[in-house]
Amino acid sequence: MAIQLDLTNCKDETTFKQLTGHDFKAVIALTGVYAVYTYDELAEGEGVLISTPNPFEAHILIMHEGLELTRIIDYNAQTIMNISFKLKKQRAGTGTLVLIEQILAAEKENFGQLTCNAIGGEYEPLFNGYSTWGKLGFSIVNNKLSKAIGIPSLDRYNKLLEQHGIPSMPIHELLAAKNIICTNGNIIKSGEDFWNAPGNGFPWSGAFDTGKGSVNRAILCAYINRKIEQLETELAKHQTEANLLSTLHNKNRLEQKIREIKQQINILSEKRCLLA
Repeated sequence: MAIQLDLTNCKDETTFKQLTGHDFKAVIALTGVYAVYTYDELAEGEGVLISTPNPFEAHILIMHEGLELTRIIDYNAQTIMNISFKLKKQRAGTGTLVLIEQILAAEKENFGQLTCNAIGGEYEPLFNGYSTWGKLGFSIVNNKLSKAIGIPSLDRYNKLLEQHGIPSMPIHELLAAKNIICTNGNIIKSGEDFWNAPGNGFPWSGAFDTGKGSVNRAILCAYINRKIEQLETELAKHQTEANLLSTLHNKNRLEQKIREIKQQINILSEKRCLLA
């Protein structure tokens, strides 16, 4: 029987280590949640549930202040499967920071690969993982899961591009591409709009090599660079507006926004250095 552990009951930490040989806090670090909450904050919150079906695997569910994520840690394969990630209240860049924290924790603990189920499109219009995971560096792959539920993910993706005359390119390039010249003579103005259009984008299986210098980390770093550039443009705009405002209330509101953007830029810049 799986042992259910609850972080709000700290005596279970010893039980977990006896069973698996692994440190409780280090296992939670592999989820990436420490990017937004400390261990102590989680311990005082709604809870962290860990199921250990065997000594080599941990299933983790974290629910805290509107954040919910599920991970499967496989110690034998040294992989982490990202099952789900939800935020009831969207906070700018939270998902990116959680992923970066997870990659760094995985590297530290010698976990070579993250996997994901990129949900969205088709019958899952409320989810955007099928687009977001690609932007953040995950590669579409064929695996047992994608084969079991139908056409393997990478095969299906390549077939989609071929059907529309789109030159072969990985998902992150498609999502960033503009004015794609197709072999059938058509021009697709936005790769992201094409992917998000009904009937095109679909749920897929993804993988991320956590090793230093990997292609996936390079894609993520490039994404961070673009986000920093966007934030710097937004910052300059708000600073100009603040200088022109005479109403104290509106000026204070803008200055608060400026501080928040500066903080985001500083955090992303710091994380980018760690990833590179």
